[in-house]
Amino acid sequence: MFQCISVAHVDPAKVGAVLEAAKVLAKETRVQKGNLSYNVVQPEGRDDILVITERWETPEDFQGHVANAEVEGDPLNTFAKTMDPSCTAPPEIYPGMVLV
Repeated sequence: MFQCISVAHVDPAKVGAVLEAAKVLAKETRVQKGNLSYNVVQPEGRDDILVITERWETPEDFQGHVANAEVEGDPLNTFAKTMDPSCTAPPEIYPGMVLV
């Protein structure tokens, strides 16, 4: 199993718009080949952080998800157009194999 965890530092005034865009991306992602889960979490007491956790059957399935991120109209591209200008720092992205 493959997992990717992303931590985004978001302007609290823009979190609502980012979450609305994340709902659309989550719906689209959850039906993609090999997706096992896709969740967006806001840690308690931290209105400036969103944590995205996604699990995939294989690294190739994850790569298929991100392959068209630069393509206009791709769900990830559309999400990035809302997320990127809302971030106060570059996102931290941690992809890797689930070991245990």
